[in-house]
Amino acid sequence: RGCFGEAMYGTIGVLIDAVEVQMLKHSRRLTKLTEPERNILHIILGHPEQNPDSVVAASAVQSVINHWAPEARAPQEAFLDAVDWAWDNLLDRVTGRCYPWYVGMIPAAEATSLMSEAHAGRFIVRCSSDPGNFEIMWGSEEGKAMTAKLYASPRGFSLTVGGKDSLTRPTMIELFRIASVWLVQALDAQVEAQFETLAGTDLRI
Repeated sequence: RGCFGEAMYGTIGVLIDAVEVQMLKHSRRLTKLTEPERNILHIILGHPEQNPDSVVAASAVQSVINHWAPEARAPQEAFLDAVDWAWDNLLDRVTGRCYPWYVGMIPAAEATSLMSEAHAGRFIVRCSSDPGNFEIMWGSEEGKAMTAKLYASPRGFSLTVGGKDSLTRPTMIELFRIASVWLVQALDAQVEAQFETLAGTDLRI
């Protein structure tokens, strides 16, 4: 069990309700959380099955802070910052869902298995084992699964590929849009459509 604000939580449903209370209390929100925003919380806490009765550990809350709140702050403020940052980067405002390329806290072996037959244009993003970092895995033109680290900072997200200078952009989507020329030379139709919807631009540079 853990404590968030004045609420003791043991399940993810109670924790999300407590987040809503604190968001309203501190004027971070003017309205209650939407269903898509609640779903994102399930995903970043490692419970994509969306069961509000799932038990959530304090370590899962700390993991969210480590990955999504790069600045050191009081735990409660850091968690609220992390939630805001996750919403900004993962919530597709068009579909009302989490972007399909984000796979959360899955182990590296599982990510490798998902990308075992990857082709150019396929990519996923997962939480890295390093605090504050993520890993992007994509299919190269040769059909190999390639990886690179995403580094979170107050300025946004940075990516270094193949020894090149790192790129930094305010959001993951903006970074992927710029870095796509490094990742793949031709995106397949499905992923290209995703990016055009998200960024409003054809990414084949």
